[in-house]
Amino acid sequence: MNNNKNSMRRWVVLAGLVCLALGLWGGAKLRDVFWEKGCLPLPENIIPLDLTSSQETIRFIAVGDTGTGDDDQKRVAEGIGRVCAAQGCDFMLMLGDNFYPHGVKSTQDLLLEERFESIYKKLNKPFVVIAGNHDTQGDLQS
Repeated sequence: MNNNKNSMRRWVVLAGLVCLALGLWGGAKLRDVFWEKGCLPLPENIIPLDLTSSQETIRFIAVGDTGTGDDDQKRVAEGIGRVCAAQGCDFMLMLGDNFYPHGVKSTQDLLLEERFESIYKKLNKPFVVIAGNHDTQGDLQS
């Protein structure tokens, strides 16, 4: 009886090690593909951010979890506008969850206007956008 338990335990450990090895190998292969091609191809309408090395400082505002379109988001945008007017800002960095609850479905999605363009267009600054888990359930390329 004890030999059966030991034999079964060995098989379970061996199976676990095989699964671990396959997972590590597969992850390494995916890493190579993503490294070579990037996680997602960038759309052609991406405008490069020109931050020349001649600038002594780079000033940016970083915000995250902004995608509600509510009054709080609008007040924060107004505050950002005041800070940028007083101290200068080179760009905005959006840290994810920019469109609650499920992201945008296309570049024509009304959420883009409602929760992004209408709120931030007065800033007239370039945006660097990082997608969060709430953003990737729609069309990530949007």
